[in-house]
Amino acid sequence: MNVAKKPVARSHLLLLLLICGACCGCSSGFEDATVAITVGNPNPATVSAGQMSTTPIDASILLPSGVDLTKLAGSQVWSWSATGATGLRIEHPSPNAPQATLKAQIAAPGVPQVTLTATLVLTDSDGRTIRRTATSTLPITVAAEPAALQYFQRDAAGGGKYVDVTGPIYVLQGEYVEFKAIPPPGRSGFSHGAPEWSGAAGAKGSGATINVTGETLSKTSYDTQTVTATCDDRSVTANIIVYELIPEVVPEDNFEGRALDAWGIFEIILLSCRTNPPGIPIVDLGGVQWKITQGGGTVIAGADGFGTYEVPGEGGSVMIGVEVIDGPMKGIERPPVIVGAEPVDAKEPG
Repeated sequence: MNVAKKPVARSHLLLLLLICGACCGCSSGFEDATVAITVGNPNPATVSAGQMSTTPIDASILLPSGVDLTKLAGSQVWSWSATGATGLRIEHPSPNAPQATLKAQIAAPGVPQVTLTATLVLTDSDGRTIRRTATSTLPITVAAEPAALQYFQRDAAGGGKYVDVTGPIYVLQGEYVEFKAIPPPGRSGFSHGAPEWSGAAGAKGSGATINVTGETLSKTSYDTQTVTATCDDRSVTANIIVYELIPEVVPEDNFEGRALDAWGIFEIILLSCRTNPPGIPIVDLGGVQWKITQGGGTVIAGADGFGTYEVPGEGGSVMIGVEVIDGPMKGIERPPVIVGAEPVDAKEPG
């Protein structure tokens, strides 16, 4: 017995095709997604070797015309990488958003081409996943000068050497210190007329070195005056504190009314130093040593300026003063204390 097959209605067949197309996602445009990168301006535009620069970076999803990303109801995960130089890192607060910041701290001068890569993993509501990447090149200008400052440290023989500036430089009033700007590794010097010198300490001029005299006494122990070397958009600064060193001598037997301009033979004299402005530790100045510049006797004192002096057992002029042991004022003496031409035994007045 033959059973006739019931024909499928045309409208039913069309509905099946539409359902098939929706399930397969053939017209979603999902697979055609691409990524584009947007790079901001580096800040600062030109950096010196080792200086930090920051650059905002962003990316976006590009879809075919008429495709609505919000209707895909999926997720997006972003990641970034940077290559082309040493000292690159990317701060990326959220993997669900493309916004990030490139931070570059490049040691070698030049114009390295930094390659930025943005990666997107996009998943739609049906669980389908695609991975897309895009790259962009960013040139970063790393200037070659200046990189650091040094100062000239004298020695007792009249020579000396340059040493790195690592903190405030203490300069005796009326004395000078020589500063030198140092180019980064790989550079032997500066271009003509560079760097330019300026600052509250009175530095003016150009060239690799400059002498700065401590003219104005600092008001406090932390009142600094600047010395700045500048080339292009990059500058480095040292801070100086201008002070005076005051040696003090007081007889150990300092009875009321005694004459302080005459010492007795074999008398013990207490030694100390103070600064103007007050409060600067003597060790921060490089330490001092007491010196007998005329006459005999014996000094026992430390680098902090405290000690004793024993007057010799015979008459004669006594001159005793201090000398800076280390630092930029190394070897510089302060006028010695001169006491009585004919020291006598200490005694009560009258």
